[in-house]
Amino acid sequence: MKIKKTFMLVFIFIILVSFIFVGCGIKQKTSVNVCSDLVHANFVKIINNYAYFSYVILCGGDVVESGLKIADTKNKDDIKVIGTAKTSGWANGIFIEDNYVYIANGKNGLKIIDIRDKNNPKIVGSLSTPGFSNSVSKYGDFVYIAAGTDGIQVINVSNREKPFLVNTIKTSGYASDVFAEKAYLYVADGDGGLQIINISN
Repeated sequence: MKIKKTFMLVFIFIILVSFIFVGCGIKQKTSVNVCSDLVHANFVKIINNYAYFSYVILCGGDVVESGLKIADTKNKDDIKVIGTAKTSGWANGIFIEDNYVYIANGKNGLKIIDIRDKNNPKIVGSLSTPGFSNSVSKYGDFVYIAAGTDGIQVINVSNREKPFLVNTIKTSGYASDVFAEKAYLYVADGDGGLQIINISN
């Protein structure tokens, strides 16, 4: 009788331990899947059958990875990501010119990526700027970043490896998007509406 009771207790103990371990395993697996599923593609540009898009991966509300992905879109039924350049921060708006991608990178300002080798894009320049970088545009040797409550950040990129800040243009609202054309900037400025700024000087 004693042996039978002991056997039953051991059996129940084994079942409980197994249940705990299986439960923990399921919980851990679910947590990993939740994190890997939270992939946010933010902004995209299409040039010559290639898609360039900024992305952010979140886990529990924290950024675990962000940057630029390049996808081959020649076969629309079988689109493949062929290159990735990881950036810190939150990769937002992108601007592409002369085989370089300029990324508005959240709290980390500006990233410049060389995309001549689409399978192996590389960050060649970087600059921390005030505010939160939402959007980016370029005209001539200057990049313009819409930086929320910190207005527009004007950056000289004549040397892509050593960009530097030359001016901050204050706006009345929250600068969320910017487009540069010749002597003017067009800014989506939140409560400030549309702002048109002369940048000839």
